[in-house]
Amino acid sequence: ERSRSASSAIAPASLRKHWRPHLDRQQYKTVNLGIGRSGKKEYSTQHRLIAEKALGRKIEKPIEIHHVDGDGFNNTKHNLVICPSREYHMLLHMRQRALEACGNADWLHCYLCKEYDDPKNLYGYFPNGRKTKYTYHRACKGKVYVRSK
Repeated sequence: ERSRSASSAIAPASLRKHWRPHLDRQQYKTVNLGIGRSGKKEYSTQHRLIAEKALGRKIEKPIEIHHVDGDGFNNTKHNLVICPSREYHMLLHMRQRALEACGNADWLHCYLCKEYDDPKNLYGYFPNGRKTKYTYHRACKGKVYVRSK
């Protein structure tokens, strides 16, 4: 038995004719929602609409949607995580990269030697007031690294 498509599951019949997804600049499936209050066409990404349906309310910024498997085309509700902010969304990506690289999502990346290690063995700083912490091994800090192109 075939399951209903995502568009038929969350869109009223009057809007489904507009639900021919196209790709936006970030390569996400985007759908035409029709004419909005401003008199212009309104669009939304398909994953945002599916998350709104699961949550039961409209999602406003700064909330972001994370695809668990990294596939922007996989918009099943089990693959979507609603992130309260961009910082939280980026934290999920950072932990996912660590888990794939070394098997431990809590370990951090030395920006000099490119190895993952326990945070107890790393030092860090925030350059130029950035929110991103650069972590490094003390032994790596004294070495000279040649950047590869």
